[in-house]
Amino acid sequence: MSFTLTFKVLVCTRVVMTSIVPIHIHIHIIGVNAMKLNSHCVYILKYHLVLVSKYRKKCFTDKILIRLEVIIENQCFKWDVHLEEFGGEAGHIHLLLDMHPNILPSKFINSLKTNSSRLIRKEFPGHLSNIIGSLYFGHGLTA
Repeated sequence: MSFTLTFKVLVCTRVVMTSIVPIHIHIHIIGVNAMKLNSHCVYILKYHLVLVSKYRKKCFTDKILIRLEVIIENQCFKWDVHLEEFGGEAGHIHLLLDMHPNILPSKFINSLKTNSSRLIRKEFPGHLSNIIGSLYFGHGLTA
């Protein structure tokens, strides 16, 4: 197995192993810390996640967005996920997540939505119940 590391663009090439031909992997990375190593893999897994409120109602105030960022950072720490960026507006939030290949994104997102919704409803009971009813985040495409 051979590795070639350069610092320009992200390109991966691989030759499939047969009984005669060995595997050759060429990895070109953007920066020194861009690739992460595990015992059996080299990876970059970044997810841009957009969570919208039910019916995209404008329900997130600045106080709620600040509290949501803290809640999501705590949840990411528990799951060993790195939250690279957080942003939000009145009807949605954006997350840029860096995950390990062993973490199922659907399980993590389900946990993230459930815990953040429960805690925000508990801390801001009157504000959200008047605006969006029973659900905090709308149904997504996660399993």
